[in-house]
Amino acid sequence: MEFIFQHFTEIGFGLEAFPVVAFYVMLAVMALDIITGLFKALYTKEANSKYTYKGFIKKLSILAGIGLAVLLDLILSGGIAVISTGAIMLMNIMEGLSVLENLGAMGIYFPFISKRLEQVLEEQTDKGE
Repeated sequence: MEFIFQHFTEIGFGLEAFPVVAFYVMLAVMALDIITGLFKALYTKEANSKYTYKGFIKKLSILAGIGLAVLLDLILSGGIAVISTGAIMLMNIMEGLSVLENLGAMGIYFPFISKRLEQVLEEQTDKGE
């Protein structure tokens, strides 16, 4: 096991780097969500500055939540990025689903994902979320 850890650390893919890489992925997926959201608004001709403003506030709130998770990691887990990595991965999933949702609204579907996404959306609608 030590050999594997040392090998990956030497080539720059250490376990310490995973939260940083996940954070950069989250920023990229957030940017994709913003871009696809704007394209969706233009495509459906429902562009509204109120929704755009709320979307940016939501993104800033997500970043604040990630900041809080980092602080909790420092306090509770001695600097090991357990909470923040989990929060970042959760946001990656949520933002990725939002990108797929935006693309679906423009008629761009991914068949292998669309069925499961529709099931999740139906479950949320049934629950009134």
